Amino acid sequence: MKIKPKKQKNEKKTLYQKNLEVLKKTDGVLAKKLEETIIPESYKVFSVEQFSKNILFQDKGFEYYNNQNPLYDTKKEIDSLDTKNAQIAIFLGIGLGYELFYYNQNIVQREKTKFVCVIERDVQLFKIALYINDFTPFFISPKVSFFVGEDSDQLFTKFVKFMGDNQKFVLSKAIKAVYHSSSLKLNKDYYIKALKVFKEAAINKIMDFGNSPSDSLVGIENMLSNLDEIINNPGIILLKNKFKGKPAIVAATGPSLDKNKHLLKGLEEKALIVAPEASLKPLLKSGIKPHLITSLERVLPVIDLIKNLNKKEVEDVYFAAAPVIDREVYKEYPGKKLIVYRNLDHFKWLGIDKGILDIKITAGNMAFKVCEYLGCDPIILIGQDLANSEDGITHAKGFALSEDGSASKAEKYRNETQIRVKGNIDELVTTTPTWLKAINAYRRDVDDYKGRCVNSTEGGAYIEGTEVIPFQEAIEKYVKDEYHPMSLIKKNLHKFERVDTDFELKKINNLIQSTKSDIDYLIENHKKQLNKLNDNKQRLLKAMEEDKAMEMIKPELNSLNQYFFQHKTEVNKERNFTVQYYLAHVFQSVNIQNMITYYDIPNHYDDPDRAKIAQILWNEKWYVDMINIITIAKESLVRAEEMLKSGKWERSNLNVEFHRGQMEPSEFKRLFPEY
Repeated sequence: MKIKPKKQKNEKKTLYQKNLEVLKKTDGVLAKKLEETIIPESYKVFSVEQFSKNILFQDKGFEYYNNQNPLYDTKKEIDSLDTKNAQIAIFLGIGLGYELFYYNQNIVQREKTKFVCVIERDVQLFKIALYINDFTPFFISPKVSFFVGEDSDQLFTKFVKFMGDNQKFVLSKAIKAVYHSSSLKLNKDYYIKALKVFKEAAINKIMDFGNSPSDSLVGIENMLSNLDEIINNPGIILLKNKFKGKPAIVAATGPSLDKNKHLLKGLEEKALIVAPEASLKPLLKSGIKPHLITSLERVLPVIDLIKNLNKKEVEDVYFAAAPVIDREVYKEYPGKKLIVYRNLDHFKWLGIDKGILDIKITAGNMAFKVCEYLGCDPIILIGQDLANSEDGITHAKGFALSEDGSASKAEKYRNETQIRVKGNIDELVTTTPTWLKAINAYRRDVDDYKGRCVNSTEGGAYIEGTEVIPFQEAIEKYVKDEYHPMSLIKKNLHKFERVDTDFELKKINNLIQSTKSDIDYLIENHKKQLNKLNDNKQRLLKAMEEDKAMEMIKPELNSLNQYFFQHKTEVNKERNFTVQYYLAHVFQSVNIQNMITYYDIPNHYDDPDRAKIAQILWNEKWYVDMINIITIAKESLVRAEEMLKSGKWERSNLNVEFHRGQMEPSEFKRLFPEY
């Protein structure tokens, strides 16, 4: 038996040990990575002055810092960069750490930096830095994040989460890169790609919040028009985790579906088969009935995907739709229905719990999230190409939204910009901006998923985190035992208890009344503050032009800026339920763009006081936008109130114009002949 020597009481921990001890508490994965890292002999650290060191990469014949004075060299390099208004500082490498320490001591306060993101490709170099400098203040700080030794292909999902925490995405125009030129000399391509991915991640996160108040309002109006469907049908919450550890297959509508859909035959009792609504007709024509089909698009052409089906055809095929879809689509489907909420707060406002999923962009993504919510593992993807086939085909045969109803080259997809991305089988495949959004959504979904995702799409775009194997092999490996998915679905949905519809509608009517009252209060207060801003507007504008006027108003700038920000926060808190659960999804896209503009303002002024005035004046646009948007949101409530009284649903002008904007004129005329 080996006896470990006792540590002497006066034996001091090395800086590395202190750093690692703290890091284990804040980032155990990175700490383990460092422990497993061996520093190569070619990395030679040497002293330059009493308190500074340098590093020589012998294999490259390259010294990281200027040999005369590494600390002064760091100062000179960082001071030469544009760090103005660096609300988020992205470090592209940190060498031995001097860059991070210098920035923290000399620039953070000056530029009011809120968050720091450290990207370091070289784990060995980072480990050496922990022997030389005390990083513990940074490791414990919630404002500093480290991405060390990450594969560049894995950075996207991590950056999306980084930008989502504390809503950092509103600072997306106040991001500055911080680096020493030696870092770029060592790993230029990596850091350029990392910076590009970072910006893509910021945009992707912003997209989670929608891009139009009118689109969001149409979703709410559709939800209110679908109240009878919501009330009278079971929710997916009854199936949560009921398929734990059971295999599922997502059968999407990419061109490769034609290659392997025949293999689905006979799997109905061994695997849960979930498909987007676009796959339903192609699958039915092949004699395959999915157990669930998903749908979430508000556009009316979706109706063509389920049109002219008879009840027997879709017997035991549940329509698992998010009730933001158009009411006409619900009416068209002759089979059973299952309510699935997207993670939108207006469903929480409604107060009828049916189960909420973090669904992103497409019905295919939704099918994956449904399988995850049910507890399925593994989830096998087929037909999830998200790319053209070699001969330009976009969808499986029988795709209902193609040119002639049978061909699978859909103009909508062929006419988009073509992008080359990594493929499952081919090195590169051709995709489009629309499909790239779905690919990125999948990347995030798979990263969050705790089980195994198998991509058996025979072609198409690669999705990071998936295991790529042929469908037949996936079946043999993962789909073995019968467990009768439909029986399991029916057994659990049988627990659905029908409620008194009139009682639920009365509750919703009361909710509408209280929400309208809250909106009136918000509008009145926003108008008061807009008037207060206008009372100060001329003084502020004059100060922008004249130095004397600036000197007079300068003592008030901080308090004025704080006042308007504080008021918005306080008023929203007073009516928090309505603001958060009914209004937020409506105004958040405009609010986010306004906030991005607000934090971008200092980039355009040399004088920080004039920048501050511009930010104060920016509140005028915020108040005007907010008053207009929530006034329209109230109008939607009034229409819903009338609908509940009359029992008759009519399209609003907003709803009609939404569809007009989404369609070609001929397509709009076909589906909306009365307009």
